Amino acid sequence: MSIDISEMLTKAYNNILQITIKAVNDTAEPASLVLILLVFKVYPRITYLNPLAPSTITKAEAIKKAMSEVRRLQAIRQVADALNIRNGPFTIKTLALFLQSQRLEKKGLLVEQIKEALRRSSKNRRPLKRYCTEAEKLAQFLTASSDTFLTRKEQTDRELITKLRAESVITTLNEIFEDL
Repeated sequence: MSIDISEMLTKAYNNILQITIKAVNDTAEPASLVLILLVFKVYPRITYLNPLAPSTITKAEAIKKAMSEVRRLQAIRQVADALNIRNGPFTIKTLALFLQSQRLEKKGLLVEQIKEALRRSSKNRRPLKRYCTEAEKLAQFLTASSDTFLTRKEQTDRELITKLRAESVITTLNEIFEDL
């Protein structure tokens, strides 16, 4: 007499399946039973063996449609992500900038100014001209009176920096006390 191991495994699997269904039946409500059975992949086997009530069949169809829609949306998202990774953003202008440079203007004027500044020798290098919009000029005018709130040390520091910039001793591109 020979023992068929695959048959024993099938019987053991069926016994485990029956125990699981018994435990679910004892603890779950009838409304949530279908979802729990779908998680354990038992629902297709039960529907094949025993026909279910019409309400359960409609729930199963709705869940199948929802799952297919989720898979479709996930595939669309994966394709979009792959294309974004492949095409990527256009970063050549950003890579042309050097450290501590001013922001990049819309028309690309600043990139040309930076290339010109790099061509100059280090002795004659002066800060780049900054093009301000009307709003920035107005903001400078309105904040000009804010110097009154500076301490004496801050005022002398500001005057010294302004003097050294005028003499081209300081050649950094940032404005005075500008945050990076």
